[in-house]
Amino acid sequence: MPKENFGNVEITYDMLADRSKRIGNLVVDYIICITISIGVGLLGNWLYDTYGYNGLAVGDFTTMGENHFRFDLLQLFVSIIFYGLFESLLSRTPAKYITDTKVVMRDGTKPDSTAIFIRTLCRQIPLEALSFLFGQFAVGWHDRISKTLVVDVNKYNSALRKKDSIDTIGEQEADK
Repeated sequence: MPKENFGNVEITYDMLADRSKRIGNLVVDYIICITISIGVGLLGNWLYDTYGYNGLAVGDFTTMGENHFRFDLLQLFVSIIFYGLFESLLSRTPAKYITDTKVVMRDGTKPDSTAIFIRTLCRQIPLEALSFLFGQFAVGWHDRISKTLVVDVNKYNSALRKKDSIDTIGEQEADK
């Protein structure tokens, strides 16, 4: 896997991931999270049915009933672990690899664990996904509150290379 480039580069509006990529990220990552949740739920139910261990049993989560609460909690847990791990370690979820986007701080640097934790928790705000419908740019509440942005990797890396080449020229001139 190629090493991710990060640097202190000014993030411009044209570097931001567009709305269609953000929606794609939401849909793909949601499908992955729900698939993991269903898998863990089925495993938990199997452990209960086979060995009587009900620690992970979520009951019948295929219908909306009283037992659905345990599955909702499982989904919440999976979502927090999924986004927290991927974005803190790689600054990208699987969907962001597909859409060629990544998370950065507003100054272009790699997000720290606090920003990712806040970002991950803010995703759990009810109707948070609708926050992308308002405003000129595709920036949601979880971006605003955590002071992060999602950028197009190619545009970001291009700006970073341009800044590095200007810095290199400046250093060469200073050495003369």
